[in-house]
Amino acid sequence: MDQTLLKYWKTCLQDAERKAIALKGPRITLNIGDKILKFIPLKSIPVIFPDWKAEDSNEKQKVMIAPCILLPEFENGWTSQSERPEYPFLITATMLPDGKLTVCENESDRIPIFIRKFLEPNAANDRTIASLSKVDQLLSNFNTEETKWEAYWQACEQLFKKATGKTFSTMNYYDNPEIIIIKASERNMAQPIITLYDKLLKDDNTTPHPLLNLLIQTKSANALPIPTNRKVYCNQEHWAQMSSDFPLSISQRETLAMYTTPECADIFVVNGPPGTGKTTFLQTVIANRLAHNILNNPEEPEIIVASSANNQAITNILKDFKAETTNDTTHPRLSNRWLPELDTLGLYLSGKKELQQQYKMMFNPKGDGFPAAYDTPERQEEYKQFYLQCFNHFFKKMISGRHGNINHIVCEILCRQILGSICKVNQKIFFRFRLICIYIFLITGIHGFNRCPGMSGNVYFGNNSDMPFFRIFQNLHEVTARIISISQ
Repeated sequence: MDQTLLKYWKTCLQDAERKAIALKGPRITLNIGDKILKFIPLKSIPVIFPDWKAEDSNEKQKVMIAPCILLPEFENGWTSQSERPEYPFLITATMLPDGKLTVCENESDRIPIFIRKFLEPNAANDRTIASLSKVDQLLSNFNTEETKWEAYWQACEQLFKKATGKTFSTMNYYDNPEIIIIKASERNMAQPIITLYDKLLKDDNTTPHPLLNLLIQTKSANALPIPTNRKVYCNQEHWAQMSSDFPLSISQRETLAMYTTPECADIFVVNGPPGTGKTTFLQTVIANRLAHNILNNPEEPEIIVASSANNQAITNILKDFKAETTNDTTHPRLSNRWLPELDTLGLYLSGKKELQQQYKMMFNPKGDGFPAAYDTPERQEEYKQFYLQCFNHFFKKMISGRHGNINHIVCEILCRQILGSICKVNQKIFFRFRLICIYIFLITGIHGFNRCPGMSGNVYFGNNSDMPFFRIFQNLHEVTARIISISQ
């Protein structure tokens, strides 16, 4: 595995953790000269903690302190740099209810922050206070076991002086040095990912990482050809659809045709502005993969993971996968989950426990959250019976085991696939097959379908009693007309 990109991604993530922190919000400014900052005046605390009250506050608060300032440098009344003061060094501290400052309990929070943009190598217009290599060396030897505030403050200043050659007061307003205090932002959010990078970089290539290898490969894949109309509208690999409310648009069909072609690469990229149907296309891909999985590997259901740097994208997908909640086993629908008290196809992997009323969530790799609460041994028989009742009522069967219903579903999908596979651009053959289809539907009682799966992708698993004869004939007529128009 080529580790060059892994090292680059890790470095970028580390730099992002040390990016400049904006101090445009509420702040406390104190002018104490070169003295050690020991406490925050009680009257100033509500500036950064509006809900704080001296008489009933008993909580500790985390703050960030900027003890030095980079002032703008002017030449001929003009500066090529920022016209505002910048803060290149930050110390994190814990504020007690009485305003007194103490060393943070977490040792990782005791490591001072050198803002990355001020460390060389950096951009040409950014000012430099030290080199990155020197700072890394000094931080690796910094004592994080110091628990006395005064000694810790002095250690931070000595660290800063060794790196920059200046003290807090000399890198400040020369006549009246000031210290800025703000509410602390979250730190070390990327640490689990950085730890993962370290593990991958130490790997001796004995563990396979197929997806990672695809992501970091430098060899470009061949561009897929534009699919023909026959492939777009008679896509024999389009076996299922998440919903039958709306057919796919032309662009979605073209994308699906490229995705289902045998020449498709292992990584498939879909791009488009908001509202163009990317999530709908994703639903189609998932439904299609589930149908393929039932036919090809029913004993091992696929697990599909949706990942994003944006939580909104994941919640949008989860909302679209939400189904109606019902415990009615006598009138089951395929749009429902055939499990009691379950209304979604998605599991949200997040640590935000406040969202567990909106989503089915798992909070950690141990399965805490919905999986641990729902998947209990004492309810497994209840779940099994509920599912079998839904299955038997829907398919008008009396099946008592898992293998029986799997085999029946496989037969159902194969029937639909056979119907889709005859979408050949041949008018005479199709007209003859239409009559055969009508005969099959009337004589053998094969379950009804909503349009040919290869034509619209909208497969509707229902009973003949749900779809009258004229609807079946109408659908076949529409499919025939569409094929004729394509062939012409």
